[in-house]
Amino acid sequence: MKIKSLLLTCLPLLTVGCSIINNHGLVDNSQILTPQVHYFSDVPKDLVDNLGKMGMDNSSILNDQEGQYLNFIFKAEAQGINLAGKKVAFLGSKVDYFESTRKDSLVVGGSNLYLFSTMQKTESGGYDAAVTYWKKFVIPTQEIVRTIKDNTKE
Repeated sequence: MKIKSLLLTCLPLLTVGCSIINNHGLVDNSQILTPQVHYFSDVPKDLVDNLGKMGMDNSSILNDQEGQYLNFIFKAEAQGINLAGKKVAFLGSKVDYFESTRKDSLVVGGSNLYLFSTMQKTESGGYDAAVTYWKKFVIPTQEIVRTIKDNTKE
């Protein structure tokens, strides 16, 4: 009886908590976008044709094709964001991220796009955003910023 009561109490709280993250992308007052495209077959042909031009280096500045691809899968332009030419950190490797994208031609997934506030951009060393991939949990944005800052110290 106690378990049933506990479930009836906690389930609505869990549902509300998850819907806040999934629907609004907000965690610790930062914007986190999840892929809005789930099947590779939904990616436009011109983006697929340009996959070979993506992730060719580990430059944090995205080229046009990389920016357009991420804009599309995260629907970033609906948020007023264009990632082409932006400084974006990949927690892992940009080369590995796009190589994995080229290999898996069925499902788009396993990544999050963290859009930084002005303060977070300054704190991270000028990064506009970060991409995480194949993480089980949403990582707090401040931890992402701290990781970038620690890994770019000279």
